[in-house]
Amino acid sequence: MRHRSVGSSALRLGGSPPRGAKIGTWDVELAPVFFEAFARGAQCNLHVVLERGEILHHCVEICFKALARALRDAVRVEPRVAGVPSTKGTLGD
Repeated sequence: MRHRSVGSSALRLGGSPPRGAKIGTWDVELAPVFFEAFARGAQCNLHVVLERGEILHHCVEICFKALARALRDAVRVEPRVAGVPSTKGTLGD
């Protein structure tokens, strides 16, 4: 089993992050909980990295959009590839 690692770090100085930001009625501070639950439920490796951003709800929105695009790419059928699109030859363990 190969282990893949992705690292990224960001720092915001100057006080606590804004609290209480919402997208509709959804509290954006729940985003990390959602992403972890999604990865566990889907039994997948999920790396969500925010490259930059200042407005909390915009940061969360772009992370969800990035996940949606990654999912679209992951399930897209590639007509040029025969069989299972994996270097292991299987999508399971």
